[in-house]
Amino acid sequence: MSERNNDRSGRFRNRFIGLRASDEEAALIAHMAQISGMCKQDYILSRALKRTLVVEPSVKVEKALRKRLEALCDELSRIEDAGQMTQELQEELATVLSVCRRLGEEKAPVRDDDPLLNYKRIGARNRNISRTKEE
Repeated sequence: MSERNNDRSGRFRNRFIGLRASDEEAALIAHMAQISGMCKQDYILSRALKRTLVVEPSVKVEKALRKRLEALCDELSRIEDAGQMTQELQEELATVLSVCRRLGEEKAPVRDDDPLLNYKRIGARNRNISRTKEE
């Protein structure tokens, strides 16, 4: 018998819930999951259970946002009249812009006790010391 597979939170997920979606809806769900930095399963569960989505800035999220914004710009340039925008396109555009705006607002404060910053400072000091020894 195989071992139990628990998720990151230690929960054992053994129930399968399937749903039907159009190609456009499936693509939209995939894009929104990428932008949030979550897998589709976690994204769908969070939305269905009305949990707050927290987007953690990362390179993966940045690439997904950039790729989706380029696709949205292409779509908007194709549209001649604002009345041609579908409800899904408007919602996706609002969501993507909201995520971009919020990620831009939240700058992490620089702390003096940050080990990475201390490492960079120590490394710079060591380079300066080695240069003075060589001279």
